[in-house]
Amino acid sequence: MRTWQSKLSKLAAAALLAAILQAIGWASSFSVNPVRVELSTGKLTSVVKVNNSGDESLMMQVSVLRWTTDGEKDMYAPVDDILLNPPVFSVPAHGTQVLRLGLRKSNGAPDEQAYRLIVAEVPKPLPEGFVGLRTIVRVSIPIFITRPAIAAQLSWEAKTDAAGALIITAVNHGHAHIQIRSMDLLSDQSAERPSKVLNDYLLPGQKHEWKFDEPQLRGSLQIDLTAKTDTEDVHAHLAVAAR
Repeated sequence: MRTWQSKLSKLAAAALLAAILQAIGWASSFSVNPVRVELSTGKLTSVVKVNNSGDESLMMQVSVLRWTTDGEKDMYAPVDDILLNPPVFSVPAHGTQVLRLGLRKSNGAPDEQAYRLIVAEVPKPLPEGFVGLRTIVRVSIPIFITRPAIAAQLSWEAKTDAAGALIITAVNHGHAHIQIRSMDLLSDQSAERPSKVLNDYLLPGQKHEWKFDEPQLRGSLQIDLTAKTDTEDVHAHLAVAAR
């Protein structure tokens, strides 16, 4: 019985592996450059390149979503503020397509305006007899409409949750986004500096929380925080609030 079950398990594993390999064979491979776009009243246009590193041509479709926040969650909505040319295009195998973006209008709001450029593959018909999963790639990159003399302004808070883990909170009170790329903490209880590699954006008015559950941070009363951002390093000395 065990031998039969073992053979059956091996056959199932082999079939699963074959399906995965076939799926990988049908996964598209493209990249977008740059990975962030900034426009302004002084720079109304920009260029994005879509590169196809695969052996087959790709049909692509692009769109733009307005990117806002309710204070905590990201929110998206379709808009026509950004002109895209071309909106649908084919990228030949190992080729590149240039996508041009243009600012149609600015609403004049004091806060920086944020959008997401969605670059998505248009699925091709599956070949007859195809078995497995096909991966359709969809890339989202931020677009910011900047204004002169605006910046992010962060306030920080440290507290513990019910399980004793450390919760770091940041609120952006400024008029521009900030991207937190990494964060490390130094506790009054340990010389070690636990760190996280991050890729978190805070839009104007947005709050974000990070959880650190490392043992050397438990029981901390004071925390020295260093965050690397897309502008400069941020430092803060925080008292840990009691539960």
